[in-house]
Amino acid sequence: SPDKISYRIIFYGLANVIAHDSQAKDRIMALLREMEREEEQHDIVGSFQLHRPRAQLDAAMYGYLILKLAHAGHFDQAEQVYQSLLSMYTKFREPRFCPDYHVKRALCFVYARTGRPREAEKMVLGMEDEFGLDSE
Repeated sequence: SPDKISYRIIFYGLANVIAHDSQAKDRIMALLREMEREEEQHDIVGSFQLHRPRAQLDAAMYGYLILKLAHAGHFDQAEQVYQSLLSMYTKFREPRFCPDYHVKRALCFVYARTGRPREAEKMVLGMEDEFGLDSE
């Protein structure tokens, strides 16, 4: 539906301007929280389908936001977004919230840029096992 498409466009659009617009980071974080609340409300009504989220969140959206926040130097917020994703995955156990390769790669970038090579290495080794990647 147009609403779902519109929300994704807004989400990705705000993520793209984080480095250039000081208010974009706050606006996209507020949008993310609103979308998470809608997911929770949708879960509460369950099979009654009384409330549908305008756009369903997924790991791709979180991963993109993590990467854009990290590129803009907002490392703490990038890690908060990752923790939010883990929380959504734990709560709902839906595959769309499972951190994928792109999410974990973005988090490696955060670790590398914040002087935590051991955490980055641990993440890469886990990715090799999980996704069958070769580190060479």
